Amino acid sequence: MSVSITSITELGPAQHRVTVSTTLGPGTTLYWRVNGAKYHKGTETTLVLDNARTVWITDDSYGDDGAHHPGFVTLQVYIDNSSEDIAEVLFQRYENAAWTTKRRVQVIQSGYYTWQSDWYDGVNSHQFRAVPVGTNGNSATATSFNVFGVAVPAKPTDAFTYDEGTRKVTVT
Repeated sequence: MSVSITSITELGPAQHRVTVSTTLGPGTTLYWRVNGAKYHKGTETTLVLDNARTVWITDDSYGDDGAHHPGFVTLQVYIDNSSEDIAEVLFQRYENAAWTTKRRVQVIQSGYYTWQSDWYDGVNSHQFRAVPVGTNGNSATATSFNVFGVAVPAKPTDAFTYDEGTRKVTVT
């Protein structure tokens, strides 16, 4: 049992067509996870994926949910550009004691603007912000986000020992 990605075709910004094959042959149920979440269960060997940072496909099950939590942050901010005076929004991360611009997004109309971070380790705090920039080059009030990544704990080994003398059970 194995699944192999046979082709990835870029269809547009952050959109790809992914085709796979399986050693079990046509008609096999495939389990697709995208960005850590259960995405699709079916016999299709080609799917179009939007904003897929991580893709995991198997032909036996979705696997353990705990092993597939994404380690990245998706920020989304609503920009009201009804007066057409906002040119772009800067998505920034606080690192090395300074705000670093990770992505500049041109603002065309009012709506939601999204950025997805790189992969970050868990058990760490991360600071982000979205800064609208006017057509005059001036920055507007930033919207700040503080994120704490939580690592998925390892499964216990479930080994037990019993000490007759102390009458204690030890779980390791």
